Amino acid sequence: MSSPTDAARPPVQTVQTSVRPRHAGPPGRPSPPYDQPYPPPPPYAGPSVEPSPDPFADSPTEPLRAVPVPRPPSDAVPSWLVATVLGTLLVGVVGLLGFVNPGFFVTPVLDQAAVQNGVSTILRDDYRLPDVTAVTCPAGQKVLPSGRFSCVAVIGGKSSDVPVVIQDRTGRYQVGRPL
Repeated sequence: MSSPTDAARPPVQTVQTSVRPRHAGPPGRPSPPYDQPYPPPPPYAGPSVEPSPDPFADSPTEPLRAVPVPRPPSDAVPSWLVATVLGTLLVGVVGLLGFVNPGFFVTPVLDQAAVQNGVSTILRDDYRLPDVTAVTCPAGQKVLPSGRFSCVAVIGGKSSDVPVVIQDRTGRYQVGRPL
């Protein structure tokens, strides 16, 4: 029996919805057995983005020119200035150590007058030679350990060679017996 109002009504469609139980896994994945954890999700592959076409592919081929990019002013010290300062310091240190102390570039020499007076005093006081009238030693004797030279002493009117041996770099020397 149909009623006149049934004709105006559209037919009823039944839609079947899926009802998932509460223990079910995510949609599209099977549910794990009871008392089992869900398996880990698959690794993320990232967005699937296709490269965009080159917008300049259809432009006429023309060689590219490099355009200089202005650099902002820098507060850094120029390298030539650093090299100059370091070079000056190096020369200063070498000069100080070479010529002043310990004096690698300077070889000290004995004072001729001081050596002559010292040899004369040793001949009189240590060797007990009272009639030493003059002592002459060579000038410019370098202070080198074990360096040897001879002085000429006039003892009792006769010339005698007196051997002198330098002991160390401080200038100490040993006077030998006159020959």
